[in-house]
Amino acid sequence: MKRLLFTILLLLLLGVALWQVRNPLLEWGLEESLNRSQSSLFHGTLDFKGVELTRDLKLNIATIQGDWHTPDAKFPFILESVRLQNPLTHFLRGIPAHATFQLRRQGSQHPGLQGQAIFSNDEDATFTLEADFLGVGLDDMAVLDPEHLKGASGIMTGDLYLKGSRKGQEVFRLKLNVVPPGGKVQARFFDILLPYLPATEKAVLEAIRATKTVNYRQANLTVELTGPETVNVLLQIQVPDYNLNLNLNVKVRVEEADAFSQLAEVMGLIKVQTS
Repeated sequence: MKRLLFTILLLLLLGVALWQVRNPLLEWGLEESLNRSQSSLFHGTLDFKGVELTRDLKLNIATIQGDWHTPDAKFPFILESVRLQNPLTHFLRGIPAHATFQLRRQGSQHPGLQGQAIFSNDEDATFTLEADFLGVGLDDMAVLDPEHLKGASGIMTGDLYLKGSRKGQEVFRLKLNVVPPGGKVQARFFDILLPYLPATEKAVLEAIRATKTVNYRQANLTVELTGPETVNVLLQIQVPDYNLNLNLNVKVRVEEADAFSQLAEVMGLIKVQTS
């Protein structure tokens, strides 16, 4: 019943919007609906600006600002140039809809990422997200984990691919690179690596732990979901000051069967084994 009422409301808003390309009522309706339905993620902070509906029922949104809340922090973000490439009727009829967007942290001087999402309103509720990291600063991410990321620097580029559905068909791949000149990380970052390294490299890391921050020249991170309970993580990082060139390949076993939903918490879960 709730879904039916929402659909009826949306259709009414669309009918009104046809008489005016930029419509405050449509803007309010979308903002109110998402703030209510996604309150656990955004706590009612979503703010839509510049909502337009073309004559062929394609939706354009200039900006969406809000705070994404995690259990321990919040990430102030801004979505820009959100464009629905198909008519809204596709979504209402269960036909996959295609949207493009740009995303960055509010106030950031870095370009952030751009991507596309394909989603459907059918029984499977399939969802695909592809994104290119044009330039995301490690300093942008510090608000999510200031204990470990405060003072970190470096510009990340790379790509993300995510796909899921109600049937549990899940794909996740993330590749991030920081090219020279690199940046800085907190020395405590290396603490989590100690159990998985040979004795010769452990001695170097023990010396690093005595400092607060460490300069690194280059870093590469690959994370891939390889099963319902396993995630492969490949980390490569160069630390010239200590003549250190780490190559670490680990398999992370999550504690719950739904690895897809737990992926964001993977660093807080235990049971890690080297591959």
